[in-house]
Formats: sequence, structure tokens, C-alpha cells
Amino acid sequence: MSTITATAPVAGPRSDFPTWLPPMLVKELRQGLRTRGFVGAFIVFQLLMVLMMIATVTSASMGNEAARASTAQTVNAFFWTLLSVQLLIVTPARALGSLQTEADSRTLDLLLLTRLSAWRIVFGKWASLLAQAALLLVAMLPYGIVRYFGGSVDLVSDAGLCAALLGGCAVVTAAGLWASGLPKLIRIAVPVVAIFFGQIWQNMFRSTSVLFAGSAPVLWYLDGALVLVFFLVTAVRRIAPPAENHVLLARGLPLLALVPVPLWALGGATAAASAQWSFAAIFLAVVCAIELASVRVPMAAHWRGWARRGLWGRCVGRVALPGWSSAMLYALVAAALVAFATTQPGVVPLGEIARYVWLVVLALVALLFPVIALSLAEKAAAKTPGGIYVLVFGGMSTFGAIAAGMSSMFPVRYTGFETFARVLPVSGFWLSMGKDGPSTEVVVGQAAFALIVFVIAVMQSRTYWKQLALFEARSRTTTP
Repeated sequence: MSTITATAPVAGPRSDFPTWLPPMLVKELRQGLRTRGFVGAFIVFQLLMVLMMIATVTSASMGNEAARASTAQTVNAFFWTLLSVQLLIVTPARALGSLQTEADSRTLDLLLLTRLSAWRIVFGKWASLLAQAALLLVAMLPYGIVRYFGGSVDLVSDAGLCAALLGGCAVVTAAGLWASGLPKLIRIAVPVVAIFFGQIWQNMFRSTSVLFAGSAPVLWYLDGALVLVFFLVTAVRRIAPPAENHVLLARGLPLLALVPVPLWALGGATAAASAQWSFAAIFLAVVCAIELASVRVPMAAHWRGWARRGLWGRCVGRVALPGWSSAMLYALVAAALVAFATTQPGVVPLGEIARYVWLVVLALVALLFPVIALSLAEKAAAKTPGGIYVLVFGGMSTFGAIAAGMSSMFPVRYTGFETFARVLPVSGFWLSMGKDGPSTEVVVGQAAFALIVFVIAVMQSRTYWKQLALFEARSRTTTP
């Protein structure tokens, strides 16, 4: 009589890549490499480059040296254009619908129920898209080598440019993941509005670009890393459970961009310090606008962790809680630090320090002004706070642009209209950035409106701080 013996199952090979790579990265790579976006881009770009290489080989047999040089230049331009399109447009465009697809298919909650945290989900998606972009880049490199035999091509310079494009792809892809949680209308409207105001205020942006021209390369890497991490953090915040608080990291990253300003200024690198100050000021303004557009209220879980850290934790915690009331304190701190940075040697022209400090105050008022609309229209703000914030800020900015245009075309008739626009919040900030400083009467009017905006914002935030006071009282009674 035979006996049946049970055998243990044979364990799979542990050297297989899914066992030592993050599970979210493996999942996204397996799905992403099969999507039409990746396969279609791969095939289309390969066909286009094959056609261009055929044209290059054909032109090599020409006897005319000028024709060969013109063809080689065209191929070089076409090669870098394709690389830029697939790294800076195609890959970030795929990230735009990444998190939204998970939410629509109701698989995001299932992922969060596993051991995967929001950080691992977002990082896995970002790393997967970046790996696919690297595959597309590697697949295009043979054509770059062919260009080397067709003309004088610097391979070292090309390698540096490829690395820069891949780094830009990493940052823009992270921005796409952040924007994937926004409503579709806002995702379409933001680039359109940015292009519109870019055309209106192109002179201001041109003067700002002059400041950025003196930045040091090490600061480029630092700023790129800060922006990259910020976009990833904001993407994590969109899918994380409400009890988790990632506000401190999101608000702390822009403050780190201000750290090199006094270091470079005291070291004598005034051009780099001025460029870094411009970047940090813009970065902080964008982050403050994003944080002020939030109507979330604090939870006891958010405050409990700060209360356990003693006095310093309670102080820092008040500027690291979700909601526009806490963001208002953060904006005040950020504005004070930016204004202090203007006093460092060489950051701004010596005779215009007071003007730049006043511009910082006007920028703070401009960022706080839409908050009043959010606090007064609570029901509408609960649904689309970002839309209301953008509508108010964009409307006042458009009003300032109209006033400036009418005053330039009809200076006699509409001078008073432009003066009125200079006094109002938001529009007054944009119009005061010109070379001609505001008059004393305009400054007095701007100060009066600034005081009104601050008073209304503080009054509207009383409910927020009363709720926080209740959490503070409970934490004191429960803490031994």
C-alpha cells in the first residue's frame, strides 16, 4: 500500500526583479509599457527618425558641401525637437491623467487599504513614468551616434543636454501628477491663463529673466530638486487620508530656497544671490496662493502631534496646519523673510530696497484678497475653492491690465482710472512693478486697502482659531 507524501511548494526565484523593486513601480511599469501612449510614441518617433536618417545618408552623397551642412543642421534640430517633445510633453501629458484614472476606476481606495502609503503610490507612478521616458531616450541615442558620423557633433555636450532634458522631464512629470487631481476645466484653464498673462506682462518677465541669468549652476540643481519634491508632496496630499498632515513639508520647501540668498550675498556672488531671491520670491508666492486657496479645517489628529512637542511644537504647528487661516500666518512669515532678504548686499539695487519691501507687502495683500471671497462664499468655496481664488485673482489682474492699456492709449482721459487701479489690491501690485514708482497719495491708498484686507481676513479666521483652541484645551487635559 503506497503512501502519499505532501511536498512543500517550490519557492520562486528571489532574483526576479518584482521581488526587490517597489511593488507600485512594478505595477505601473507592467501597465505603462503596454499602454498606447508609450507604444505609440515609441513607434512614431522611431519612424520619424528613420526617415530623417535616410535623408541624412542621401545628402551625404551630394557633392555640394553647403547642402550637406544644411541637411545635417536640419537633422540635429529635428532630433532635439523629438527628444524635447517626448520628454517634456508626451510623458508629462501621460501623468496628467494618472491619479485621476485611479480615482475614476475606484482602485485608489483599494491601494490605500494595502500596506502602500500615499507616498509610495505617488512615487511609484512618478518613477515608472520617468523609467519609461528613460527607455524612450535610450532608444533614440543610436540616431545621435549616426549624427556623429554625419557631421561634427560633440557627444559630451549632447550627453549633458540629454541629462538636462531628463531632469526637466522629472520635474514636469511631477507637476503633471500634481495637476492630475485638479478638475479637468482647471487643468485646461491654467496653461491658457498663464500664456495670456505671460503676453500681457512680458516686459516684467523679461526683466525678471535678466535677474535669473546670473544664477549659479549649483542653485539650478537645488531649485529643481525643491520644485520636484514640492510637486510630489502636493500630489501625495491629494490622495492621502484626511487625518494625515503633509503641510509642513509643502510649506517648508520654498523657505529652503531663501537660505542660499544671504550665503551667496555675503560671499560676494551678488548676481547669484539676486537670481536666487527672484526664484524664491516667485516660488513662495505660488505656494502661498495654493495654500490660501484651501478651505480645509484642522482635525484633532493634525494638532495632537504638534502639541506633544511642547512650546516650539505649538508655535510651529500653527503655521503647519491645513486651511487658509494657518496659511495666512505662513504667508506673513514668508513675506517677512523675503523682505529681510532684500536687505542683503547686492540682492536688489541699494536705492530701491524700500520699493522692493513695499512690493512684498503689496504681493502679500494681493494673495490675501481672494481669501475674503472664499470666507464670505462658504458654500461655493466648499466645492471649488481653487476656482474662486483663481477667478478673483485673475479678474483683478485683468482689471489692472485693462487700466494700464487704456491709460497708455488715452493718457489724458484715463489717467485717473489707472490711479484707481493702482490703489486696489492685486491690480495695484502689478501696476506698481513698473519703473515709475507710485505717488504718495497712491501709497496711502494702498496702505489703507492693505489694512482693510488684513482686518477682514483676521475676523473671518476667528472660527478656525476657536476650533484650534478646543484641540489645545483637550491636549492639555489628556497630556500627563
